[in-house]
Amino acid sequence: MGNLVLKGHISYATKRKYKWVAEFGKNTCEKCAALHGQEFDEDEVPYWPHPNCRCKVEEISVVDEIESEINEYKEELQQLKLQANELLGDTRVLRKQIEKLIKEAHSKEANSLEGRLTRLEYEVYKLIDKIESFTCDTIDKFVIQKIDQQIDIIKKEVSNIYKNLESIVIKYAPKPVFDKAVQVYGKYQNQPDGAAFYEIAASKFSSSAAKEYINKNGRIYEKVSDLNNRNLELFIREKLLKQIGTSESRGVLYNEHSSVSKAITRENSFRILISHKKEELLNNRRIEDTRLSFEQGNLRNAYHYADIINIKLDSKDNLYALVVDTYDFNKFEDNPLVKKGGEYQDKGKLEPYYNIAILKIPKEQWINY
Repeated sequence: MGNLVLKGHISYATKRKYKWVAEFGKNTCEKCAALHGQEFDEDEVPYWPHPNCRCKVEEISVVDEIESEINEYKEELQQLKLQANELLGDTRVLRKQIEKLIKEAHSKEANSLEGRLTRLEYEVYKLIDKIESFTCDTIDKFVIQKIDQQIDIIKKEVSNIYKNLESIVIKYAPKPVFDKAVQVYGKYQNQPDGAAFYEIAASKFSSSAAKEYINKNGRIYEKVSDLNNRNLELFIREKLLKQIGTSESRGVLYNEHSSVSKAITRENSFRILISHKKEELLNNRRIEDTRLSFEQGNLRNAYHYADIINIKLDSKDNLYALVVDTYDFNKFEDNPLVKKGGEYQDKGKLEPYYNIAILKIPKEQWINY
């Protein structure tokens, strides 16, 4: 018997059945011929109709459609239960942040948010109990659809609570709570480099997390002159003067294998730039310096806007470039997160610095952008 596959899964609803196979010949009787090809359950297989019968009974497997469908629903329910449990994990992370905010900032808004979160957790627990209560007689596609919809509603509410928490943190939280909230936000929104860039500024390069990130991805330059590249030094100093009013600061150089460099090479605006300049690159071996805008996600919080300079091909047509920016906050921006960062920066609680990310992309990769 072979495995029977239903909708991408091995079916657990196979049943043993038996097929009558007549031995046709000049002496085959009408009874045997009539039974040929018929299928029977195990307890329904007929006896041989006469002595010396040469017919055979073969064991076969068939799919019980109803039971197979039920088993598939069971699998889908199990996946939905896993999603519900993941939501509980998200609510626990949020609860820790809310409790810390209540304790340190004495915010009534945080108290209200905690009440919403408690009700939401209760809904998740009820949903898990409901999933576990289903039996074969009570599962159907409409049940699956309804639970799926409930999980989507809960996910949206978790997201809304997080956004409300972010607003309250920005408004009330002391810097340690604000710093922690940025890290949670980076993890929750899958923005590791944005969170790491902030950690470097917030800890002034001194926290274990900042050191670990830098050591893994690049190295610190204590002075601009340590770059040992006159043109690059001039570019950095001009940028520093324009952005933060000084020609000197510490900086971080990220190598081509760093997480942020890899993120840039995957980012849509960078790929579009190279795609549009492909012929010019191949003909001239380089293109002019330009600006990149990262409008969402990880790179928006790490850079938002950045210069991309020294864009050229090496002797093997590998693409080489530098992405340069200062990490600083403008307290006059409308974004409350940026505004709060600007306030801390003015008070000397955040250290602005410059970043340089090295890009080195093999020809077989960038040529297909």
